[in-house]
Amino acid sequence: MHFPLPRAKQEQWTKWYNHVVTSGCLKQKTIVWAAEELPCRFKSDQVKDVVGPHHVFILKLNKKFYYALVDNTETVYKLPKKYYTSCFPGIQYNNVPKNNRFKVKLTGRKTIELPFIPESFLEQKKNKTQTRKRRRSESQNENITFDFQAPQWSVLMDNPPESTNKKDIVHLIRSIVAYADNNEQFHLKNEFENITVEDIQTNDDLRSKMKIIISFIYFYCREEMGMFPQRAPMPVDDLQSWIAELNDS
Repeated sequence: MHFPLPRAKQEQWTKWYNHVVTSGCLKQKTIVWAAEELPCRFKSDQVKDVVGPHHVFILKLNKKFYYALVDNTETVYKLPKKYYTSCFPGIQYNNVPKNNRFKVKLTGRKTIELPFIPESFLEQKKNKTQTRKRRRSESQNENITFDFQAPQWSVLMDNPPESTNKKDIVHLIRSIVAYADNNEQFHLKNEFENITVEDIQTNDDLRSKMKIIISFIYFYCREEMGMFPQRAPMPVDDLQSWIAELNDS
């Protein structure tokens, strides 16, 4: 078993090891595992495309550990949870050592004990593993097949859109979700994990993804989500006339 984070080059190690952060949310924490700086600013759109294990710093204060990124301005930022998958790829819950601790040899005489992965990431993997085990237990030995016939959806709209590909697309989605639920080695990435509405408003890529999601819901599954088309309310004068006629009858 190997530590999931690669050791930085000696130049970076000398520069950052034992460095005490002097500002920000990680102020007064000490870097105990050095890494490479990001090639861009932390708040740029480029981060999600370049960030990886070699960019992850580990900091410590008392007995508590923290994870961080350092951008090209040498500013230290807390590692967002949305980058956990990119920074700790391919790690299964069963591969995490006991107590989530791993001894790393820094020099011939110095060894340090570090967390194998972030505690919150470990808890996330634990919950996902337990959910899959429950699902497998409930389904017993049922085999997964992509040959089943997806049920027809009920169309309740007054003027449903013409969609000749709806059946095939829905069948594909159901099959992928079923496969992901029943296979531990396959994970679907949550593209909107830890994303806020403000993030979507200010990010062209996120807005484009949201447009696709809304379009799909509107044309394919709005009724299944309880989003039925709303008719315009009747004019008040017509309603009053109806009530008057009903009272006179």
